[in-house]
Amino acid sequence: MKKLLLALLIIAVAAGVTVAKDKDKAKAKAKAKIEAKDDATVDALKFFLSKQADYVMMLRAYQYTVTDEKNNSYSYVVTDKSGQAAKEAGLTKKDKGKFAGAFANRDGARIAQLWAENKDALMALLPKAKYEELLKYDVDAAVTYRESANYKTHMAALVKACPKPSQEVSDKAGEICNWENYKQLTFWYRRTMEKNDEATLQVLKDIQAFYK
Repeated sequence: MKKLLLALLIIAVAAGVTVAKDKDKAKAKAKAKIEAKDDATVDALKFFLSKQADYVMMLRAYQYTVTDEKNNSYSYVVTDKSGQAAKEAGLTKKDKGKFAGAFANRDGARIAQLWAENKDALMALLPKAKYEELLKYDVDAAVTYRESANYKTHMAALVKACPKPSQEVSDKAGEICNWENYKQLTFWYRRTMEKNDEATLQVLKDIQAFYK
């Protein structure tokens, strides 16, 4: 579960659409859309972090506002038809999927740009004590594994076994690395498939340095 929050902290600053390249007017309009989507993404992250007092509720808020039944069939809050799980997290039906659009584009260059622009303000929202409680282990583990001697071999094997993301990824990752570091392998697999792994690594290192 913590892997989802780690991914959130990293990719939540990725948003926007492709800028039009023909006319200046079209460029300005597209840029305005990008900036609006950027603001929505940063606002979403601030919303999630506002619930950091209760990790489970923060996770529910993320899943309920960003994912859906098709893409997250294991989420209790997303699939709970009664709405009780969402209510416990302070959410309403109007919140369901409201941040999905802001998280649609996970391009590496976009992540790097928005992280550079917003990282200080965003990390200031997460006190060191909360970082150490919720994220430090996962951040350190992700960086250590990414720079390990086995990483490239493991990733190549996983991409070959799962050329597209599926529910089999975790099991295949476990088989490939004998269940050691399989969570880190699946995390980096997703970043690799989205082509934002290099940007993600730099973000993780920035986070480590900030909270050192």
